[in-house]
Amino acid sequence: MLVTTWNGDLRFAAGEAPKKGEDALVASYVVGRDRCVRVSLSHGPTVERYVVADGEMLTKLVNESSSLATAAPDVTHGSGTPLAGAAAYFGTGSNTPGNNGADAGRDEYAAALDCSRT
Repeated sequence: MLVTTWNGDLRFAAGEAPKKGEDALVASYVVGRDRCVRVSLSHGPTVERYVVADGEMLTKLVNESSSLATAAPDVTHGSGTPLAGAAAYFGTGSNTPGNNGADAGRDEYAAALDCSRT
């Protein structure tokens, strides 16, 4: 079997590929500690920690288990390792905070209340 590391493709010798419904292919791999980072998300007393090798892995884990956030990998940098040692907070940098309705007028508040009644 040949594994293409940059995209995960698997190639088998002629006649050696697993047969659908008959064979099971089980694979595991280890990513070196120096290729991973720990990402922590916190809000109040809730802290979620993820050890990941890239943004796509972080996206998958956050979307499967986080109660604090959802994630989408950046098209340009999603397959890269998140920056280690960076302290970033929700509402800073590219994580622009909302203004909690401070710019809403009478009509927007009325529409929101109408939606909450249904």
